[in-house]
Amino acid sequence: MGEQSYERGKLEIRLKALTPIWTGGVQGINDCLRETGIAGSLRWWYEAIVRGLGGTACDPCKHIHELYGKSLQQYKEALRQGNNWWQALDTAGLCDACKIFGTTGWKRQFQFKIRDETRLLWEPPPDALNVRPPDRTRGWFMSPGRVERVVLQFTGKNEVLGQLASLFLFVEKWGTLGAKPQLGYGVFQVENREAVKSRATKWTQKDNGLPGGEDNCPDLRRFGFFRFRFRPERQNWWSWLPALERLLGRTDTARVLKKAAEEGMVPVSPVLKNEWRFNYWKGPFRIERWLFGTSLGKENRVRSKIGASWAYKNGDEWEVRGWVWFPEQDKEKRLIPGEYHQQIWEAVRDVDLWCAALKVKKGELQTWPDVELWRKWQPDEVLSFLEGRQ
Repeated sequence: MGEQSYERGKLEIRLKALTPIWTGGVQGINDCLRETGIAGSLRWWYEAIVRGLGGTACDPCKHIHELYGKSLQQYKEALRQGNNWWQALDTAGLCDACKIFGTTGWKRQFQFKIRDETRLLWEPPPDALNVRPPDRTRGWFMSPGRVERVVLQFTGKNEVLGQLASLFLFVEKWGTLGAKPQLGYGVFQVENREAVKSRATKWTQKDNGLPGGEDNCPDLRRFGFFRFRFRPERQNWWSWLPALERLLGRTDTARVLKKAAEEGMVPVSPVLKNEWRFNYWKGPFRIERWLFGTSLGKENRVRSKIGASWAYKNGDEWEVRGWVWFPEQDKEKRLIPGEYHQQIWEAVRDVDLWCAALKVKKGELQTWPDVELWRKWQPDEVLSFLEGRQ
C-alpha cells in the first residue's frame, strides 16, 4: 500500500436492494440486516479479488495468520524500524485480507453501523417458496429476504475506507451482499455511487513475497461472470415458467409470487440451475455435487459454485446476472479436468438455453471473459477487468 496516513474518516454507502438481501436470524427469520452477514460476504469477495491479483488471503476458518507471540514481536519491531502498519503486518506474516478484516490478535480495521430501512419482501406465511421444476422431486426453498433501502456508515483509516469503497463498487456490479448468493440474494444498487467513487482507491497487482492463497479458496482468476437482459412480451411472463406456475395453484404462494413480481423480483435462479445441472450437465456425480452443491445432510452440505440472481427489473427490461467459480480441485483435493469447467461455461453462455428456460423469444447475453474456451485469468487480466477495461 506504500506510505499512507493514519487519519481516520467516515464513509456512507446508501444501497437499494434489487433482489432480496439475506443475513440470517433467529430461527431462520431474517428480522433485520445483521452486521456479521454483511461483513462476511464483503470479506469473501475481498479475498477472491486479492487472490486474483496475486496477493495472499488465507482461509479464515483455518486460523493460519494470527498476531501474537513471535509474529506480534515481528510486527512491533517493524514499526520501530519505520515501517507503516501495512508493511509491518507483512513482516509479521499476516495475509492481505486479515490486515483489513481482522484475525486473532488484530481487530478489523473498520467499524460500521446499519441504518436499516428494509422490510421483508413478504410476511409469512408461507415461510418460503418451494420452487420445484416439474421433473424434480425436491425444489429450492426461497425465503423472504429484505428489500428496499439500507445505509451503511463506516469509520476507519482512510486508506481502508478507500479499499472498501472500491470493493462495494465491484460487488454492486458483479457480486452479492449477505448470505445465499448461490440462490441470487443480495444484488443491490449503490444510490450515492458518485460519492463512493470519489473515495475509491485503485486496485493494484500484489506481490509481497509471501506464500500464495489457499488452492481451493475463491480466486477471481478462476471466475466467470454473466448477465442476461430480456424484454418479455407478456407482463406476467414468469407465470409461464412451470416451476413457478405450480405456485399459482395455492392462494398463499400465489399471493407472495405476484407481490414479488410487482416489486420487480422473480425467483428464477432455481429454473436456471435446474437446466444447467439436470438437463445440460454430463459428468461424474462427485464433481457434479462439488460444483452444483448439495443440501442433503449437514456434514455433507456443499455450497454451489454457481450463483444466479433472481430476475430483477432494470428500466423496461429484466435482468439476471451471476458468476461461476471454477475451483481447481474437488472436495478430496483431486484435480477437476478442464472439460467439466468448459461444460459449465458453455451452459451459461448458451443464449438459446436462457431463452428456453425463461420462456422468452430473445435476450442479450454477455459473459466476462468473453471467450468460448474458459481458462484461468492472469493477474493483469483481473486488474484490467476490475478497472473496467474488459
